[in-house]
Amino acid sequence: ATGVASSTRPDEIREAVLVLDDLIPSLVGLDEAAVEQAATTPIIRKVLDTMITRPFAVSVVFFDGLFLLLLIYSFRRAADGFVEGQSPDTVIKWIYVANANIFYFIIRELGKVVSLALITTKAFWLRFFWGFWNVVDIFSILFSLGSTIFLRVQLSEGVPLG
Repeated sequence: ATGVASSTRPDEIREAVLVLDDLIPSLVGLDEAAVEQAATTPIIRKVLDTMITRPFAVSVVFFDGLFLLLLIYSFRRAADGFVEGQSPDTVIKWIYVANANIFYFIIRELGKVVSLALITTKAFWLRFFWGFWNVVDIFSILFSLGSTIFLRVQLSEGVPLG
């Protein structure tokens, strides 16, 4: 009987920690060394593994990949159509598709900003906003948006590229 109780106890502890609402905000508020130390403890590692494999987290990763592929494809079609001199209606159609995908990434970044700023403002500005990958995300959105605006302006002016 003790073998059964001892094998279910870690699962019960993991389940109890999993439903804590302030686990992630507490981790965000720690410095990098403390987060690393906490994340390597067996219970926190198992809880984080369980959280990341939940359907919502997996669906976010799936849709990020899908919209990124659609963005690349639609922007490529718009740029190729512009350079090859296709009809403006065709090029604009692909620019609209690219803009819709850019809009998804803008909304996603705004969602991250709002949710992390609500958790802790100091950690958001110091650790997340100026983090390398977040800066890469923001610049990629700005460059994509700037490129579609450039294509649209050039198309409306009838200026051939090259």
